[in-house]
Amino acid sequence: MELMDECGELVEQELVLELLNRFCYLDTDRHSQCIDKIAQKIAVGWSLSESETQIVAATADSAADSGQLVVYEVKNAVGRFGWKTPFAVNRYDKVYKEIASRPNIVLVDEFMGSGRTMAGRVRTILRELKGRGVSGVKIYVASYAGMVHSTIPVKAEGCQDIFLGVELKKGISEMSNPAYVDRDLATMGKVEDRLAVIVNGKSLPRLGDAGSEALYARTNGNTPNSVFPVFWWPELKVGKTRNTILSRI
Repeated sequence: MELMDECGELVEQELVLELLNRFCYLDTDRHSQCIDKIAQKIAVGWSLSESETQIVAATADSAADSGQLVVYEVKNAVGRFGWKTPFAVNRYDKVYKEIASRPNIVLVDEFMGSGRTMAGRVRTILRELKGRGVSGVKIYVASYAGMVHSTIPVKAEGCQDIFLGVELKKGISEMSNPAYVDRDLATMGKVEDRLAVIVNGKSLPRLGDAGSEALYARTNGNTPNSVFPVFWWPELKVGKTRNTILSRI
């Protein structure tokens, strides 16, 4: 109701409600299904050899994040598809130690929004390996969910294949009636104009990071910044703290 009160016009309220209706929400059951889908893709779909594969969190540092959650869950799940002692790595920059014996790398994460971060991980690994004179390495990517357009920059960096447990389209540009896309984008622009431009040094990601227009949430999950900020951005332009439907830490 507070979100509706923030909308100045009926057309804004209607758009926000419609976007809520379009959300992909991973409850406990759908979350478990995504884990099994990824594990099955690794062990069966890609037919990767357990002894030559490392499952790697697309995590950059020691700070806990969703990528480390995914690698832990998938490591356990591949056991249901015949793997006995899967090898898992909790940071993508730690893949090099075992690369000689495990040249198949499966980078995992919870959500892919623009694809820029994952593309950067693939590019960094392959560049480092080239510098070391290592060849024959194959990188695969798997995520619980992601935007369909996010796969393009990742594949461009030399990724073998990408698997998304749930494939998502842009919430307005690809899901609104084509005749109303421009109107809906303009309407969302008015809604976002009421949000604070900068909070804690972070700029308002209009339409979601890199214009991703994501509509995704997970039970007990941290909202990706690719999601429309109207659902999670913490402050209004007037400095008032918002009581948001979703939260991002």
